[in-house]
Amino acid sequence: MKTLERLIGIAQLNLDQARQVLMDLEAVRDDLANRILMIDREIAGEMEAAQRDPMLTQSLGHFIKSARDRQTRLRTSIAELDQQIEAAREKVSDAFRERKRYEKVLETRRAEQKRRRDRREQEQMDEIGMRNAREASA
Repeated sequence: MKTLERLIGIAQLNLDQARQVLMDLEAVRDDLANRILMIDREIAGEMEAAQRDPMLTQSLGHFIKSARDRQTRLRTSIAELDQQIEAAREKVSDAFRERKRYEKVLETRRAEQKRRRDRREQEQMDEIGMRNAREASA
């Protein structure tokens, strides 16, 4: 049983590590998504500034194109991360199933040990009862 308990501990460690990887990937994804929103705000700010100062209108088109290119690269990175996140979720699921499998085996073995222990106790009680009955009849 100690071996199973160690296996459960290792499986829990693997599960915790898989969850941490998943959380890290999701945090990176969120950061990239926030950068896309920040670029949208930058574009809106530059457009407002260009409305107030016509001189800025000349560089606005280049700025917007550059900003949209950055957003495209960020979206590509998010799509790649989404694949990594899906793989990380699968690893979390696998690690969870592995831990549960060990826990189930341990639970089954403990229940079997309890049944054997209860059966031995019952046999001892039966033996004591039979001995007392023989002594009482003798």
